[in-house]
Amino acid sequence: MKTRLLELMLLMEEDPSDPFLQYVYALELEKSGQLQESIAAMQQLMLKHPDYLAAYYQAGRLLDLKGERDAAVSVVRTGLVVAKHQNNRHTLSELKFLLEEMTGEDE
Repeated sequence: MKTRLLELMLLMEEDPSDPFLQYVYALELEKSGQLQESIAAMQQLMLKHPDYLAAYYQAGRLLDLKGERDAAVSVVRTGLVVAKHQNNRHTLSELKFLLEEMTGEDE
């Protein structure tokens, strides 16, 4: 296991409720070529912290990269709902762009 992944796992053991650590860990899994594990970590993050918006974008992107377009679109649409609820225009715009890239539709 890569040192960075190990360091992140140790940090998550110290503070398992920190969504940012879980997010960075999932991204690091992707960097190390563990796409399925990265997707699973993002999905777990969304379950534990449904308001953590960055996870929706990354999970959608990863699922689409893996060829799971329907699941990717579903995740991105859920993220759009969360972003609207939080009135987070920046993330809302990013999610809309990602959805448009995947489907050709604006929302």
